[in-house]
Amino acid sequence: MVKYTLKAGQKPSEETLKRLAELRDEDIVYDEDCPPLSPDMISFLKELDKGIDDMEAGRVLSHEETMKRVKQQYLDYVSRTKGQND
Repeated sequence: MVKYTLKAGQKPSEETLKRLAELRDEDIVYDEDCPPLSPDMISFLKELDKGIDDMEAGRVLSHEETMKRVKQQYLDYVSRTKGQND
């Protein structure tokens, strides 16, 4: 198993990118700890990835921006979870 960890904003090294490119061509070995994904899970992950791409490209509003717009449009908005306008 190969594991790489990056901190937010950190870019991978050239060595890491090279190794990941090599791993891309290797077969995945499935076992009881790593079973193949179901078609539903693959579809879900593709949709999740698309959503992340949309958010990063500014096509989807962040939670903070959504709440800001809700509060502007609905002046009597009160959070049900905290009882505050957050």
